[in-house]
Amino acid sequence: MPLRRLILPLLWLGLLLGPGLRPAAAQTTPPTRPDSLVVEPLAPDTLQAPGADSLVVEPAAPAPAADSVRRPQRTGPQDLSDYAYADSLTAALLARGRWAALDSAGRRALALGLDYPGLRQRLGYAAALRGRSAEAIGHYERARRANAADPLTGLGLAYGWLALNQRETAAQLARPVSDSLRRALHLSPRAVARVEVELGGQWPSSADRSAASFARLGVGSQLGGGWALWQAVSHYAQQVRVALPPPDPRPLPGPEPGRPSWVSVRQFDYQALLTVPLPLQLQGRLGYHFTGSRFHETRYPGHLGYAALRYVRPTWQLQAGLYAGRLTDTSRTQTELQLTVLPLGTLRLYGFTRAAFVHSAGRTYPHVLVGAGGRLASRLWAEGYAGWGRVPVLADQDGAYVYNLLDPLRRRLGLGLLVPLPGGHWQARLYYGAEARTQIQTLTFYTQHTLTAAATWTW
Repeated sequence: MPLRRLILPLLWLGLLLGPGLRPAAAQTTPPTRPDSLVVEPLAPDTLQAPGADSLVVEPAAPAPAADSVRRPQRTGPQDLSDYAYADSLTAALLARGRWAALDSAGRRALALGLDYPGLRQRLGYAAALRGRSAEAIGHYERARRANAADPLTGLGLAYGWLALNQRETAAQLARPVSDSLRRALHLSPRAVARVEVELGGQWPSSADRSAASFARLGVGSQLGGGWALWQAVSHYAQQVRVALPPPDPRPLPGPEPGRPSWVSVRQFDYQALLTVPLPLQLQGRLGYHFTGSRFHETRYPGHLGYAALRYVRPTWQLQAGLYAGRLTDTSRTQTELQLTVLPLGTLRLYGFTRAAFVHSAGRTYPHVLVGAGGRLASRLWAEGYAGWGRVPVLADQDGAYVYNLLDPLRRRLGLGLLVPLPGGHWQARLYYGAEARTQIQTLTFYTQHTLTAAATWTW
């Protein structure tokens, strides 16, 4: 049996054998209750109840006492305010795998003022197995307040955040977990933890713009403890028909001045993004993006720096970022605010919005994007978005894409599908986009259609 399949049964066994801690005082505060299509769902066999092949033998129910038929059983809600009764009842429900009954009994005990780490761990485990990732994280967070070094709590938190596609947060909270379990969770340091290849094409409706090609290769590294590094290189190529400026006085071979001619537009990009774990559920992101643009016979090197601060919660995430640098011989800055919301506390449904303000050549250009996505089937996710606002240049998705545009972007729509493949390591992504642009010289409008396909391998 693979080691990863043993992790949840081991957590289950640890909850059975670990003694419950009597609370020092009753706690009445209720528990605290994730942007791209690149979702990294857990393997289908990770969040499952222990079965016959889990190497964990479910303890048999204790035999009733001889006089139990004559003795009335305590069933009133007041009984769950007693620590000994509530602890034994929730432990028995855990041993039998009765997750709904365990959740009901545990919630009633919490409502009656009984709250201690062992109870929170059991409720978190039951919630995780029922697919309620945000709820599970809330319970484990309360248990972590009492003992941040508890490996069972760290393991439960790591599983919950992995189910929400928050690998860096999971790695940061899995520090108390043993090295062998971190390796089984795929959270240990690794030079190559993720590889992505993306190929695409663009087809504009303008007669002055040819079809374009796009290719990108990215590699992600896990540095340990929530530190992560992503690097990518990409290449874009297109032919455009424009009126060239007058040539030098010296006679040179070439097209007649002032008449439209086809010229080559190419751009090579390199991106690096470092994720930095911070306290108080914060993450820092530092990035650099180099663009080597070539228009006809002129080269325009560009350098763009990026810094962002991200606050992560199980049902929402908020990020504020700043880009600054020089692109195409012009100094530009871009401030951005991103919000992602998971109303169900899982990846079954999510929404996101991004507001960007690009400052270039003394003017500020706003651009707003709103989108939503969710799971349509067990191995199919879908996502769609709409964006509007005229911008001469736009950095998107933490600098993964820099639209260093010849023709300004006005509006855009996008649809995407994500298909995790069997085995848990590969996933395929298909994306379609339509962009409304303004042709720079004629000021006419046209639509550019984009189709890309990507394959991602995650260790």
